[in-house]
Amino acid sequence: MENNWIWIAVGTAALLGAAAYYFTNKKEDGLEEFFLQAEEMDKLTLAYVSDYFKKSYKAVKEVYPNVQPVVLKVKGDVFGNNDADSLFFALTYYNEDTKEILEDNTKNIKTKSIDVNLKDAFGDKDMLILS
Repeated sequence: MENNWIWIAVGTAALLGAAAYYFTNKKEDGLEEFFLQAEEMDKLTLAYVSDYFKKSYKAVKEVYPNVQPVVLKVKGDVFGNNDADSLFFALTYYNEDTKEILEDNTKNIKTKSIDVNLKDAFGDKDMLILS
């Protein structure tokens, strides 16, 4: 009978150890890997954003009829290198049917600045919905 309690204790310890390992080594929502694939530029402009969506909108709309192009400001340093001088943006599509961002149709941008037109378009918001 005492052997059963020992095996239960050993099994519980192993399970807790495996769970602790998993959660300490897990990347938060996969965002780190997702944003490592960013295009770097000196200045992101509203013209660049507009051109990007003009080129991709028709193809995306054929597959996902209820999408909206959006630009998201990404808070903090997603690259993990404490680059306080950079700004991060995601040019993506929001699927209104599933209420999700289309990760496969997202372009990530790391930039030093944005032009005045893009700054004015954002105002004090973190998301810009294009139509």
